[in-house]
Amino acid sequence: MQKTHSQAAKTASEEPLEQPPSGEDKRRYRRVVLHMHLRFLLPDGREQAGELIDISAGGLAIKSEEPVEIGDIVIVYIDGLGRFEGFVVRHVNEGFAVELRSNQRKREKTADQLTWVVNEKTLGLTQERRHTRVNVRKSAELRRADGTIILCRVVDMSLSGLAVEIGEKPPIGELIKIGQMEGRVVRHFGNGVGVEFLHVKQQRRNLNEKLF
Repeated sequence: MQKTHSQAAKTASEEPLEQPPSGEDKRRYRRVVLHMHLRFLLPDGREQAGELIDISAGGLAIKSEEPVEIGDIVIVYIDGLGRFEGFVVRHVNEGFAVELRSNQRKREKTADQLTWVVNEKTLGLTQERRHTRVNVRKSAELRRADGTIILCRVVDMSLSGLAVEIGEKPPIGELIKIGQMEGRVVRHFGNGVGVEFLHVKQQRRNLNEKLF
């Protein structure tokens, strides 16, 4: 039997929430300005509409005329990003800020999604393209490990990596950066290189540490 909004909010309030990231961890998360429509549930089960102001893997800010109290538990639904839960920690201009309570896996997933959104803007990708390797054909700048910047062309991209056409090929294994993404050169092909994003490695903490 499907829960009502009131029951869902009550259940969420009664369940223990994960502790927020430490102060050091929170500094690793990059806050991304995003203006998106969202819905949120208040502790009494009322559903309200709002607008996302900005978001990081550790928190978000919502524009809304609905009054909320500091300490209120809210559940937020954002199309394309998913469900988030946390405490209202302060009021901001025209809205309020929420400190998210989630485990490390959820924070890393959110960081991954936001990384994609940042590069989505840079490369002009669409929401529907997120989970497949797609042809891009966009000019970009590749920054080598020594700081040298080389013009290149991104020819395809997925959540795990990309392929770029480039005149001077960095050696396999070199760490590079394109847009907001850091990666490692993993192969050479005819007129370019294949790059694997660092955050697909087992030590996923690198993503939060270097990007967010």
